Amino acid sequence: MRVIGYVRASTDKQELSPEAQERALRDWASVTGAEIVGLEADKGVSGAAPLEKRPGLLRAIERIGEGRDADEL
Repeated sequence: MRVIGYVRASTDKQELSPEAQERALRDWASVTGAEIVGLEADKGVSGAAPLEKRPGLLRAIERIGEGRDADEL
């Protein structure tokens, strides 16, 4: 399974930083056998922000699907 990872944090002071989220994604991939083929991020973006205010998530969504970079997000 090819996946695009996505991380988001509204501030650098969050308990689960983007870097920690990326480590968790890589740990998950090693256990499940998934191949992370890309990583998108929205740093400094609130979880309440609408989709159009999350460019990293929009890029990630564009990269998944039949004939794209990855099968899942």
